[in-house]
Amino acid sequence: MVERIVLISDTHFGVENATLRNKETVDAFRKELGDNQIDELVLLGDLFDLWKAVPKSAISESIELMSALGKMAKKVTYIVGNHDYHIFLMCQESKFLEGLQHSKFEDLNFSLEQDFGSDIIGSLISDGCIVDVQYARYWKDHLGVKLLFMHGHHLDGVQTFVPDILTSIDLFLSKLFHSAKIDDEEKLEAAIASSYEPLYRNAVAGELVTVENGVWQIPSFFGLLKGHVCKTLRFTPVEQMYSTIESYLTRFTKKPDVFVYGHTHLADAYRKGDGVLAVNTGCWLTEEDPSVWNNPEEIPNTYVMIDDAVTVKQLGKEKPLVGPFNISDVRTLQFKGRNSVKV
Repeated sequence: MVERIVLISDTHFGVENATLRNKETVDAFRKELGDNQIDELVLLGDLFDLWKAVPKSAISESIELMSALGKMAKKVTYIVGNHDYHIFLMCQESKFLEGLQHSKFEDLNFSLEQDFGSDIIGSLISDGCIVDVQYARYWKDHLGVKLLFMHGHHLDGVQTFVPDILTSIDLFLSKLFHSAKIDDEEKLEAAIASSYEPLYRNAVAGELVTVENGVWQIPSFFGLLKGHVCKTLRFTPVEQMYSTIESYLTRFTKKPDVFVYGHTHLADAYRKGDGVLAVNTGCWLTEEDPSVWNNPEEIPNTYVMIDDAVTVKQLGKEKPLVGPFNISDVRTLQFKGRNSVKV
């Protein structure tokens, strides 16, 4: 039997337009995939929206899905994204506190590709399902091809320019103080934590989120911020992201054949030349405000299925949204993205 892997991203539990808050949507998803038919289900980040909601609210809204996952999949792997980044810090602090109990004094470790076990969401998933929590990337070999799964927030925002800044500062300080070089990725993650944690704290003080949401509804102000100060990649097709993806993948000593990410909320796929097949999972949200986000085509409730092929599907639709691409062909196929998507 060929292993079956399903990936979903950007469920954003805690916000009103999260579709998997509804039992009907969860039941439809479970019926479509079937019980015990999935070998591994990967939650590809932004599972909880801890920038908009407090943990208690966000996690409580996920219980319907979580209890269903234990029946649908033999293993669940949760890869933390940017909106639920605080989960990553919770894992770090949990290990730190555990060390203190045994008189082990170690700094928080910000290195990537970490497996935290099931201590965060394992209690939400029943029926003996194996549960792993990872950050920030997850490699998997499948039928002779290398798969790389990430949320995708390392492709934009502070993550794109901070490495060069940190490298310059590091060179300056090393010459000035002859200090030891710290791993760039660890410094990058520390910088991300400094950027994301204020957003988490704002959510704890709910009034600040209300003010923030109100500000984004001012068209002229939002247009200035969206276009210049905090440009977003939301609804960006994979083709437009492709050069950024290829540049990011040069950091690794091994090259994936298939790169699956979320983050931009737009289900799509693209491959150029002898590059990687890049696939976006889409999201499980109805659009908050089309006039603000300028989404030309609302396609919620999408997921990626990987078995002997790679396929992007939409819940309730028999015809695939993108694909299928045979696994044996992913190194040679040419695919230019969904023609229906224009931004």
